[in-house]
Amino acid sequence: MGYSYAESVSLSCPSCRTEFAAQCWQIVDGVERPDLLKRIQRGKLHRMVCPDCGRVAATLDRPLLIYRPGQTPSLLFSPAEQTSREEDQAQAQALILRLRQGLGAAWQDDWLEPGLTGVPRPQLIQVLESGLPVAATTTAPQPTPPTNPLEELPAPLKELLMELAQSGVDLNSPEDLEKLLQSRPELRAAIMAAMGSRVSESAPSSGNTGDLQQILQELSQPVQDIRQMGRRVELCRQALTLVSHQGNKELWAALQGNLGNSLAQNPLGNRAQNIEQAITAYQQALTVRTQTAMPVEWATTMMNLANAYRNRIRGDKAANIEQAITAYQQALTVMT
Repeated sequence: MGYSYAESVSLSCPSCRTEFAAQCWQIVDGVERPDLLKRIQRGKLHRMVCPDCGRVAATLDRPLLIYRPGQTPSLLFSPAEQTSREEDQAQAQALILRLRQGLGAAWQDDWLEPGLTGVPRPQLIQVLESGLPVAATTTAPQPTPPTNPLEELPAPLKELLMELAQSGVDLNSPEDLEKLLQSRPELRAAIMAAMGSRVSESAPSSGNTGDLQQILQELSQPVQDIRQMGRRVELCRQALTLVSHQGNKELWAALQGNLGNSLAQNPLGNRAQNIEQAITAYQQALTVRTQTAMPVEWATTMMNLANAYRNRIRGDKAANIEQAITAYQQALTVMT
């Protein structure tokens, strides 16, 4: 079974005006599809040809992930040419997530230990033709090793969580959590205190810690009006400027997930753009919330990502639904 993946793209030929659907490959399994590797070497992989007149209808600017089992490096990522570094990182993470889901138990975390190897498209052609060595870049973050988050929490919060676990409280949705926090204000206070203490340990003493704690306090309040989502989007973005990925990964990922939820529910602004930004935020959160290290948070984020793809306006509708189904299926491996 191969693991290549193509996005279906609707095109209109500028020469004969024929409308057709083309397959734009974004993951290429080098063992399964050597023919696609040859097309890459010829610079023709993303050159879409009209099936009626045979002329080139479009040349698409798309990212590409090449899976080379048994070779070093096993993964090569070639970013699109008209994208920013942030967009390249988000696209690389999305393709890695899809390949990881497809491989299942065959996936190996050590493929990303030195960093994901990023190769510009012209150099990629030379690498595939001659086998030139390439250096790893930091296009994608290294996988997070499994940790026990309880060990890092303050004693009062540990006791509360242990009490909840022993009492058999079910938390199956954000709504369940919000109801619990409303009935247990001391738990909300302990959570906020824990988050604040962890931030103060990792953040520089620049006077911003108090601002961050105020933002986190406001974000912890229930939403009374859906129109407040725009405000929550801004709060999350402000908080992310005060929290570093390396300094406090868990809080950074939680803010990315909160940002994604706020964008997905925001009734204001451009709906299509909000959903695209929500997808990016969820993908960022998943770089920390891995299935191994944080299974519950991972499954919740996967479910939210699936909802975003289900509601996505841009891109091919059928492809969006397929991605949503895949993400739902992944979430169900934990949410039994």
